[in-house]
Amino acid sequence: MKKINAMMLLGTLFVGSVAFAESEKPFDYEKNLQERQAIDQKNIEAYSCKNGVSIQEASQKYYEKLHNEFKNNDALRNEMMKDNSKD
Repeated sequence: MKKINAMMLLGTLFVGSVAFAESEKPFDYEKNLQERQAIDQKNIEAYSCKNGVSIQEASQKYYEKLHNEFKNNDALRNEMMKDNSKD
């Protein structure tokens, strides 16, 4: 019985370590940046075609929208932090 328990423990540890090791993936910042820029460019071109404006005007509006979203998220985050600190 002790051998079976020991084998189960070792098997569980082995499977867990293999599963954890395979779940770790290095993060490639350069690749992520390139993918993000491709998505941005696609969105800008779609906005330009949909609204009949130049690429330059579409990119300006797109980045203004992103900037406003970041400001709104930052304000919301600060408000949540303030509310959490009251507790």
